[in-house]
Amino acid sequence: MTDDAQIQFSFAHEPQSARAKLIKRWRLLTDVILPGVAKQNRWPISQNHCFMRVCLDKSLGIPWHEVVKRPALRHMTDDQLRETIAVAERILETPSLLFELNNHSIKQRKILRDQS
Repeated sequence: MTDDAQIQFSFAHEPQSARAKLIKRWRLLTDVILPGVAKQNRWPISQNHCFMRVCLDKSLGIPWHEVVKRPALRHMTDDQLRETIAVAERILETPSLLFELNNHSIKQRKILRDQS
């Protein structure tokens, strides 16, 4: 086995960090699962960045970019990421919640624009 092959092999078997697992779950939810459910059920939003906006705004209590630097995933704490994932999971459990959260997010952002 070459040195390069040994390095790749050992890297592939390193355990995933807790943060990496959170990021993987977040990306799966917002890139695959929620958009797939949205298309099947004709939800008002279906793109990953829309789900990210709704979940982040809800978990942080205000439009996310007022609290976290861009890009959010790089700058959120693990606790913020966990809460954001929990919001996405709640949307899957109670799909009707999406409509309320999306409307709330849009209203919060409009208020901020009007104040500027």
